[in-house]
Amino acid sequence: MAVIGKIRERSWILLTFLAVSLFIFIIQSALESPSGMFKGGDKDSVGEIDDNNISATEFSKDVTDYEEGLKLINPNVTLDDNLRTQINDEVWLNMAKENLLDPHLKELGIEITTKELGEIMWGSNAHPLARNFWAQVGAVNQETGEIDEAKAKDFIKNIDKNDPNGENKLRAVIEQIEKLVMEETIKMKYTYLISKSYYMPSFFAKEVVNASREGVATVLSVPLNSIPDTDFKVIDADITKYISENPNKYKQEASRTLDIVTFDIIPTQQDSLDRKTKLEELRNAYLAITDKSKDTSFIERNSIQREQIAYYSKQDLTKSGRNADEIFSLPIGTTTPIYIENGSYVFTKILDRRIAPDSVHAAHILLSLGNKTEAEIASANKKADSLIQVLAAGKANFGDLANQNSIDENSKIKGGDLGYFTRNQMVKEFNDQVFFKNMSPGNLAKVETQFGLHIILLLDARNPQLLTEFADFVETIRPSKETDSKAYAQATEFLQKNNTSAKFDAAAKTEKVSKNIIVTSNSSNIQNLGTSKDLIRWAFDEKEGKVGNIKFFDMSDKFIVAKINKVSEKGLAKASDVREEVTQILINKKKADKIAYDVEKAADKKTDLASIATELKDATIKDSVKVTFTSGFSEIGNEPKLSGAVFGTPIGKISKVIKGNEGVYLVQPSTIQQSSTLLESNSLETYQKQMQQMASQQINYQEIINSILDKVEVKDKRYTFF
Repeated sequence: MAVIGKIRERSWILLTFLAVSLFIFIIQSALESPSGMFKGGDKDSVGEIDDNNISATEFSKDVTDYEEGLKLINPNVTLDDNLRTQINDEVWLNMAKENLLDPHLKELGIEITTKELGEIMWGSNAHPLARNFWAQVGAVNQETGEIDEAKAKDFIKNIDKNDPNGENKLRAVIEQIEKLVMEETIKMKYTYLISKSYYMPSFFAKEVVNASREGVATVLSVPLNSIPDTDFKVIDADITKYISENPNKYKQEASRTLDIVTFDIIPTQQDSLDRKTKLEELRNAYLAITDKSKDTSFIERNSIQREQIAYYSKQDLTKSGRNADEIFSLPIGTTTPIYIENGSYVFTKILDRRIAPDSVHAAHILLSLGNKTEAEIASANKKADSLIQVLAAGKANFGDLANQNSIDENSKIKGGDLGYFTRNQMVKEFNDQVFFKNMSPGNLAKVETQFGLHIILLLDARNPQLLTEFADFVETIRPSKETDSKAYAQATEFLQKNNTSAKFDAAAKTEKVSKNIIVTSNSSNIQNLGTSKDLIRWAFDEKEGKVGNIKFFDMSDKFIVAKINKVSEKGLAKASDVREEVTQILINKKKADKIAYDVEKAADKKTDLASIATELKDATIKDSVKVTFTSGFSEIGNEPKLSGAVFGTPIGKISKVIKGNEGVYLVQPSTIQQSSTLLESNSLETYQKQMQQMASQQINYQEIINSILDKVEVKDKRYTFF
């Protein structure tokens, strides 16, 4: 029976793999969808990937499987809206992989054989997730750190015996580990294949090598702002043409632009006073207790910790945002006055203070108490006392006795060794014995827990710290029903009186309003407002998501009234979407064309910039301007074309007219560094290989799958269901 899996306050499997597994789950998207088949019709569709329908039923099942897998790794995980959105996105990407990549992976030779899976699970290069698991079940050699394949296979063979009731879900954990490491390995193989196809041409390597070259030039400039914008007119046809000529620059996701009026549900002064009064009544009742035997039951009924009272170090409290110095300065037995902390009224009772180690290393022999009858308990204690006498007399080795007598199958094969663990990781009776009963390394103790009778050997104790045990009594300052109702009435009245776009805009000027909030169909957080899937569904609904539509929403801590200002569909932006931005670009282009004409006319048949400048009203000349080859920045500003012209014009010659970001320019180089010392030392080929290797190492799976999705038709309608 895998008792050690139950001795921990939370399963050791769940604790040990938390950090590694969360990374794989959340960052690497490693939870595999159970099925690659996409079923369901339009009414059951959350979208399409490359003309393949993604059914809501299948998608929902995969999301649920993902969440259950995450809970298996970490039962304390909070599935809030942000995490659910993240899971939602990961499942979507996994379904994309199944649809777009999986049919071709085998053709590319990317698969995992049974032999390879064994190597990943218990070989010399086993996955860290698998290695940690085997270390916990005693299948790793303590001296060499290598996984004992025979022990690992034996553990799997006897898994039902190790976890007979499935309480620790050991079989599910192993299956989950296999699924995770196989999926991650497949992705790594595919990423490696793609990365090895990367090639850096020699001409590009030369450009990179020459990036630091410098040049010096004299620059003639005529600023664009020398001509007023009002001299030029831009119409929507001009904007549409510019967008079509620059499609990559103006691709966009579907979005909605909203104005949102907020009615916060804020606790009033009376609400705060009511909370304080309620806590004062509780404190007075506590102080009135004269029978100290009732003290514990009062704490368990009324404190925020309930029965989970524990000892904390200053470091523990500081991490949680508590005033550690204040709590540690109070004498034992102190009941503090009421104070405010993190939006709540609190009073604290200091229960105890002592020095205890931060972590300990212990081993145990676990004896069965049967059905816990008096006879069985007496028999177990008699056997424990006998074993302790043998150990105290030095007549036997603890590890041998553990192997012969312990019912904890997981630790007995390691001589009862439980490794190092920190405070509150074990059940209370076990925890209190090794941390708070003044045991020293080498001491033996006997303690009964819900799992049986333990003979404990303390092997080591580290980092002794001063700890405080205390109980908090808390009343959170929150709005009353009356306050909630008042905010609701204000919001609904605003909606009723301002149910047209014009009325909304006029009334919003005197309200708390957030303007031009942009949301996408899969937004989880609305800027400065929180989460509201209902609002997203409404904004993207085919019938209701129209410009000018207005609606009321309840967001738990506030009520809002939202109005749709703009609807932007997926694809190329419309003229109305980017009118302001593109209008300025086109005006600047027209300015540059006019100024360039004047500069070319003034420069005709002239060989020095000074004489050209005399014929241009707003021209200025700057000498000895330093420019770096690949930098668009110089003393003039951010002008990449100017930098290029300096290195593309012979020394002493005047360049062609340059239409820049802020002005029109002529340059006359005086000195130019021809090439870097690296090129001169004939080591370009070596550098080219190094750059190619560095670039290939930066390629990751996330970028690959996103680039593939960018090349196929994707219709994402998850917001209609989730």
